[in-house]
Amino acid sequence: MDAFEAELTSALAQFEATAVDANSSALRPEALRVLEKARAARDALEALQVSPGLTAAWREELLFVNHVIPAFQRFAGGEGGPAALEELRSILGRGRIHQKRGRDSLRP
Repeated sequence: MDAFEAELTSALAQFEATAVDANSSALRPEALRVLEKARAARDALEALQVSPGLTAAWREELLFVNHVIPAFQRFAGGEGGPAALEELRSILGRGRIHQKRGRDSLRP
């Protein structure tokens, strides 16, 4: 999963680092980059053929990416501001719960 989401992970990290100091209007290009990488990750994950033992993890990863996409669509298309950034972070947090569940399901 890490390999399929590597570019998305990198784009999210860059966005989050930029979000610390930038106003939300300056974050729009970064948000669009995350959105592009999230769509590519979703397409790659959807194309995977996974064994039955990995199905639960795969579904949770897709749920994570499917939180990222609308969150960044909304942010990039909105007015920005602290409330929009907080909403984005909230949605990402919920998505990361799915990602963690999926990864935890792979641990013995």
